[in-house]
Order: sequence, then structure tokens, then C-alpha cells
Amino acid sequence: SLNDLYTAVACIDRLGGALAQAMNGRPQPAVHLGREGRPRLVTRPVTFAALLDSAFGPIRQSARDNVSVLVRLVDCLADLAELTDNPIARQALRRQATMVAATAKRAATLRPERAMVAGKLRRLRAALNGAPP
Repeated sequence: SLNDLYTAVACIDRLGGALAQAMNGRPQPAVHLGREGRPRLVTRPVTFAALLDSAFGPIRQSARDNVSVLVRLVDCLADLAELTDNPIARQALRRQATMVAATAKRAATLRPERAMVAGKLRRLRAALNGAPP
């Protein structure tokens, strides 16, 4: 429905903002020290790649027939790519972009949709390759 579309787009935008902060933030330490300086807690820090997959994977899978939502995912990935030169973040963005691109290409069945998706994917590829927007 129309409300679902707007809700999905709003969620993608909010997730994109949170992912931008996580992408450029400092990695969390795996070992947390106590007051004495000795290790007290060992954790497995959450990576940007894991956050990206958790945020966009379910949306991509649920929207496999919704070109508008998939296009917004492509735009958000391009926005994120334009914000970082971190090679690890770019690798995670490329991996997610490959999956979103394949899904969007399958969903775009009409000529105008295919043209729109192709244009958005060109921008995404340029952003991932470090080209100016």
C-alpha cells in the first residue's frame, strides 16, 4: 500500500543516517579493561558490514517486487559511499550494492523503471569507485 511505501522509504532514510554514523565512527574494542588495567570483558564488536546487512538485507528481500523501495536502497547506498573512503566500509557497501542491484534489475519490468534503475545504479557505481556525484 501507499503508506507501506512511505514507511519503507522513511525507514531506509533513518537507517542510512545511523549507518553513516557507524561507518565513520571508531571501531569498538574487543577487550574491555577494568580499573586495574586487566582485561575484564571480551566481546565481539559489531562491524559496519554486519549492521549494513542487518539493516538492508530484510528490506531488500521484502521489497523484491517494489521498484520504488529498491531504488531508495540504491540511493542510500550511493549516499553512504559518497561519505567514506574507508576500504572496509566500501567493501561492505559493494557487497550489499551487488545484491540490491540484482534485485532491482529483476523488479524493474517496465521500460521507464529499467531506465530509472539503470541511472541510479550508474550513480551507485560511480560513488563506489570514488567518482564525484
